[in-house]
Amino acid sequence: MKVKKEHPPAPLPALPENVANLRDQLLAHITENRLRNVISKLGNGIKLSDRGQLIGLLTRDALDDFMKDYGEEFNILSPADKKKVTGALGKSSENLLSVYLSPPLFCTSWSRC
Repeated sequence: MKVKKEHPPAPLPALPENVANLRDQLLAHITENRLRNVISKLGNGIKLSDRGQLIGLLTRDALDDFMKDYGEEFNILSPADKKKVTGALGKSSENLLSVYLSPPLFCTSWSRC
């Protein structure tokens, strides 16, 4: 049986301070509570095959909320800097979803959790 090696997350690239601050603020919007809210909007029939849809909805919800607070600052950035701000959003959402959908460590099967 192969054991999957744990790799530390890749460090985020160095950015100008204003771009890094906006990126950090955006990533702070990716929370377990927001994920639960997105899931509750979809109902209880969530399947692992819905992963891409969940990531998309979570990132859209986080970005919409971020824009309410930081839209003015974000909109004055160059297109390249905007991409740097939003670049880690999908990966961050995917990481949260992976943790959220994983069974607890003490469980040996889903049916007993």
